[in-house]
Amino acid sequence: MKKNLVAVLITFVWFTAYSQIKVVGYFPTSHWNNLYQVDLDHLSHLCASFANPTEDGELFFDQDLSTFVSAVHRGNVKAILSIGGGGDYSWGDKHKIYEKLWESEASRTDFVHKIMNFVRKHKLDGLDNDIEGFAMKLTNFNAFSQELGDSLHASSLEYSMAVGVDAWIGEAYVNDTTLKKFDFVSTMSYGGVGDWNWDKRPDEGTYDKMVSDVTKLISRGMDSHQVCGGIPFYAVEFPKTKQSTYWMYNQKNCKVYNRSDYGNINALHADTIVTRDSSVIYINSLETYYKKMDYLFEKGSGLMIWQVAYDCSTPGSNVMDYIAKYMDEKKISIDVSGLESLLSFERTPKNEILFRSGGLKIRKLIIRNIDKNIIYEGKPSRKLKIENFQGGEIFVEIILGDNKKTTNNLRL
Repeated sequence: MKKNLVAVLITFVWFTAYSQIKVVGYFPTSHWNNLYQVDLDHLSHLCASFANPTEDGELFFDQDLSTFVSAVHRGNVKAILSIGGGGDYSWGDKHKIYEKLWESEASRTDFVHKIMNFVRKHKLDGLDNDIEGFAMKLTNFNAFSQELGDSLHASSLEYSMAVGVDAWIGEAYVNDTTLKKFDFVSTMSYGGVGDWNWDKRPDEGTYDKMVSDVTKLISRGMDSHQVCGGIPFYAVEFPKTKQSTYWMYNQKNCKVYNRSDYGNINALHADTIVTRDSSVIYINSLETYYKKMDYLFEKGSGLMIWQVAYDCSTPGSNVMDYIAKYMDEKKISIDVSGLESLLSFERTPKNEILFRSGGLKIRKLIIRNIDKNIIYEGKPSRKLKIENFQGGEIFVEIILGDNKKTTNNLRL
């Protein structure tokens, strides 16, 4: 992360007349070509998913993270790396790689060091712990998670987690000490279906499920602002015959919207769909999305989307378009605190201010002196010329967009 050159940072306060909400999206390697179609204006975080280690502890990610970080920062969004995921590293034999890497204090520290080098190399804003299943049950999962959190925070980087809130795969394996290490936790309030419960046809993406998950984390001592309720951008289908893999039960929202095998049912406004051949599909209607958002916004909690790439990439049935419009109507401000570390202010010997945006797209700067009088206002440039500026404490308001802004108090 970039450091301020001469300025000594005193405090950095995010403000708005409305709620500040984290909106966390996940973006998989399988949809990498759609990166520039993501609505960054209404996200605070975008998680590249997923990275995992080789047997010697080196992280690998099979897409270009430099492109990802640059694009995300230009959208004034935090670029996060998510590790783990629901594949072989959590539920298959590869979870044993994690077991080996954190089996002793020395191997654990070496693994954390390699992760930190990877995060710094790619100029990421933080890391998301999405380790699940068998890997969570390993003896040293909590010791590893705590040490990783301490290392990230020592470098002023963010640490989050996505977790299922149940005794089988989720937060039951996260002890209280570990839970306190996370800046925020997102609930995986969806999924949990497959060949093991095909005959029961449970709906795991309901409003009540999300509320229960959020409430559980708060009951364990998390502040409501530290919890993001998860919503799915996919539907779960239970065909008449049992399928061979978990993935065959999941359908992207866009695919469901464009199907024609359930008559006059409008998938945008239905939570349950029955096809002509009697297959059952569970999806979140727009009304359910809005109800979930109302609950989260009222509590000051965040919103997590699994995953933004499962949306349609064209207007019309694009759920993110509806969500964005709803957020704008509610005048929700996006909380992107932490991006301030990318900014740089330097006072020159001529008492001018050199400004570097760190890749962020800044709409306007407003600078006030110690008396709160405006001494500069306008679109930022490389060199800010302020008449009779002699240094001292200044107050900088940084307008990133209609729903993203911040203030910074510093001394030059």
